[in-house]
Amino acid sequence: MKKLGLLLFTICFVLSSCSNDSESSRQEEAEKLSKMFDELITLSEQKTRPCNNPEEWTYTKLNIPCHHQFIVYSKKINTEVFLKKVERYKTAAKAHSKKWKLECFDDVIPGTLKGIECIDGKPILVYE
Repeated sequence: MKKLGLLLFTICFVLSSCSNDSESSRQEEAEKLSKMFDELITLSEQKTRPCNNPEEWTYTKLNIPCHHQFIVYSKKINTEVFLKKVERYKTAAKAHSKKWKLECFDDVIPGTLKGIECIDGKPILVYE
C-alpha cells in the first residue's frame, strides 16, 4: 500500500512539474516576444525622434495572429536592419501562437489606414 501511495505521489509530482515547466516556458517565450517588440519600437525611433514632417515616416504591418498592428518608423533609420528584425518578430510570434494554440476573439481592425500625421511631435497613424 505504501508503494502505491508513493507511486501516485510521484506521478502527481511529475505531472504537476511538467505543467509548471510548460507554463514557465510559455511565459518565457511571451517575455522574449515582448522584448523583441520593445526593440522594434526603440529602433523605429517613433518615441525619440520628433515628427515634424509625415513624409519622413512610414509603417509596416505586423500581420500576426490576433494583431492587425502597424509599426511606424522613421525613414532615417537603417530600414534594412529594422525590417529584418520585424520579420524575425513576426516569425517568432506566429510560431508562439501556433505552438500554444492561442485563439483570439477580439480581432478588430480599427478601419482603413489613411496615412501618418505628426501630432504633438509624434508620428500617429490615421484611419478613415
